[in-house]
Amino acid sequence: MGERPILNLRVEEETKEGWNDFIENEHPDINTYTALIKRSVDQYIRQWRSDDDKDALDEELILDRFSELEQRLQDTHNAVRVIQDNQDEYRITEDDIQYAALLANEEFWDAEGVDLSQIGMDNEEEWRRGD
Repeated sequence: MGERPILNLRVEEETKEGWNDFIENEHPDINTYTALIKRSVDQYIRQWRSDDDKDALDEELILDRFSELEQRLQDTHNAVRVIQDNQDEYRITEDDIQYAALLANEEFWDAEGVDLSQIGMDNEEEWRRGD
């Protein structure tokens, strides 16, 4: 086996102290700066490569979600169009409300025993319609 290359690394003193604390107190499998740096670099590379795969997966999920939202928007648009196309069937005008109130009023007076024919009205049909 040939000689392995040596790499020198310059770090701030507090960085070195943090690494040393980790080596001595926190991780039993790592007992040198070399082991810490090798493992850290390897893990970084694996994570970088898996993030590329993850980005592709995330893109696929985003496209699926976008497609789903697009379909829901289209469904909503179609429902609004149906309502707009049929709104004349369901439109209640102020005249309709007044006429319903007059009919209810007439039924009330009938229930009270009042004969509305005795009240002088020129055109009872206009009164009922609210004209």
